[in-house]
Amino acid sequence: MPLPGPNIDWEKQQAVQKIVEQHFGYKSIYLGCTVTNGIGMYNEVIEDYLDKINVRDWRTKERQMRDSIIKSDALK
Repeated sequence: MPLPGPNIDWEKQQAVQKIVEQHFGYKSIYLGCTVTNGIGMYNEVIEDYLDKINVRDWRTKERQMRDSIIKSDALK
């Protein structure tokens, strides 16, 4: 994953992430760079669940929502 640019507003990023998580019904937890088989299997199950409750293209809508909020001045 590429590193973000130096002008990233991390507080705004975190606020946007919380809004998106609430809208789509999940919560992200940072566990570092280590991914175990258990985490991978859990994520697969959660992805299937989120596909069912949010329809299949929810990731596209999630990215669009995140981009839209970040570009707006709604969180300033």
